[in-house]
Amino acid sequence: MTAQISDKFRYRDKARALAGINGSGLFNPRQYGIQPIMISTACYRGYYCAYEIADHALFLTEVHLGLGPEDMATAARGEGPKLFGKVPSWDWESVPDTPAYVPAGRPRDFKVDGLRELVPFKGGLLLGDRFIQEMYVYMEWIPPYKYRVVHELVFDAGRLVEEHDRSAQMAEFREMLIRSRSLEPGAEASLAEIEQWIELGSWRETWRENEQWLERCFSLNYRIPVPPKVLDRLDPGMQTRPPGRLV
Repeated sequence: MTAQISDKFRYRDKARALAGINGSGLFNPRQYGIQPIMISTACYRGYYCAYEIADHALFLTEVHLGLGPEDMATAARGEGPKLFGKVPSWDWESVPDTPAYVPAGRPRDFKVDGLRELVPFKGGLLLGDRFIQEMYVYMEWIPPYKYRVVHELVFDAGRLVEEHDRSAQMAEFREMLIRSRSLEPGAEASLAEIEQWIELGSWRETWRENEQWLERCFSLNYRIPVPPKVLDRLDPGMQTRPPGRLV
């Protein structure tokens, strides 16, 4: 699966990516009677948003939507479906990247911009900036430790009640990952050596230690995946990977 488009948050005058969430109350078009459809393989859920943290509060500023044929037709006529009193408009910026299944010359999605709607989110958000390109993995939702700058923000009914810079902890965690990888079987290890490493449970101890340390970095538990990469080298039928803990 293609890496999914993440919501963007403007915080301290910079756009940052959503790298973790624990809570509820972010925007969902279904709560407003709009059933989004897939925009592209990079947006299966059919929508993505832009938010802003200002005046110690969380605001929705822009929404991109994949509309079905009926909603698309009414929006094209300027009749709806309305969102916060506004009719979605074509997102012409996506025209050069328009897939074949969308009529020629039309963008793949609609947008509603110029918003400033208070979002009643309750919980925590991890916002990342300065992604470390060397840690990119195709088809991955990027976890916070792959950003050089990470902020944790805690909200109550949309009001910012806590903010923490967790960048130093994420740098320390990256060092932990490097050290733990040195304990894994090397690239030239035989299948038997890898199986023995798994059988002895060495990966379980490393997995748990990494997860527990990471959880202690934050005010809330964000369920961040830290899988042992060596297991990817086994045949699918032989893998004993524990369930992934997804953001």
